[in-house]
Amino acid sequence: MLGAVTMHRSNLYDLSVYHTQQSAEKALKGYLCYKNHSLLKTHDIGILLKACKSYDNDFLNIERTALQLNQLDIEFRYPLPIFEPPESATLQAISDAESALNFVNSKII
Repeated sequence: MLGAVTMHRSNLYDLSVYHTQQSAEKALKGYLCYKNHSLLKTHDIGILLKACKSYDNDFLNIERTALQLNQLDIEFRYPLPIFEPPESATLQAISDAESALNFVNSKII
């Protein structure tokens, strides 16, 4: 998350939202490793959430926000000529990623 916040402070909103998606993705992968799940080589948060829900249905609680972050990864990796999210969307992505991280941390600790 530090990367996302740092990029936001530097007004690099496209990079910031990319880092929010990466934070949520890595958190979900961390949970799956914690559960000794086989490594999933994907960036798709939807696939990772499905695997996490196979262990704990509480992951439904973060599905909406996590899937919104998933879309940001797609837009960053395959951008239109100019992909520059507004600051409000960047701040929402940071908040969503922090919620996902806090949720996963609560399941691991």
